[in-house]
Amino acid sequence: MLYLSITKIVINVTIAGTSYVGSSNVILLARHNKLIAFDITQEKVDLLNNIVLPIVNNEIEHYL
Repeated sequence: MLYLSITKIVINVTIAGTSYVGSSNVILLARHNKLIAFDITQEKVDLLNNIVLPIVNNEIEHYL
């Protein structure tokens, strides 16, 4: 018999900036990791905290 051991590795990730690239990374990386994102614009951070993208990206929106 073959036994597979699957270990889930959770890493801590920090994202600086939540514009186009940062927001996409936040959504994708937060699915399986502990994540902190910061930005100088508080409104963008508030949107992400409320699970709303501060950008328009149809490919990423379905991961919310």
